[in-house]
Amino acid sequence: MALQLKPSHNQIAYLTKDEHWEKYHDIIDTMKNSRYQTAFIIDPPIHVDALRQFWANAKASMVNGEVVALKSKVNGKVLAITPEVLSQALELNDNNAPTSISTGVVHATLTAYEYQGNLSHATIYKKYFDPQYKLLFHYLLMCLSPKTAGWD
Repeated sequence: MALQLKPSHNQIAYLTKDEHWEKYHDIIDTMKNSRYQTAFIIDPPIHVDALRQFWANAKASMVNGEVVALKSKVNGKVLAITPEVLSQALELNDNNAPTSISTGVVHATLTAYEYQGNLSHATIYKKYFDPQYKLLFHYLLMCLSPKTAGWD
């Protein structure tokens, strides 16, 4: 199957304030001050031929049964993509970030942000948040997530 780029993938967040949308200013400030700001606003050129070459030859590098890098050749040059390379390119500075968050902390945070849905289920729905937080989730899904379809 040939590599196909989805047109709705890699969207850019426009983090500008408008006087008509004052209720969203806090979310825009949060996004601008976030460690993920670069990931939200980055607009790298996508070189389809290089992507096809990379994925046609890609192999996982394993250490102790875990994938530590993806390696491939593009135009004769060996490339390796690691979590550290991605973190540096997107300026995430998250090498020491937690790898998990307890359910209690998630529920307390959602409650603090006035989530109106049922917290006994694993699925969290955007529709149970105020419009400002729906915008935040929109940015997360459209700018950082591989998800490209679905309403909620």
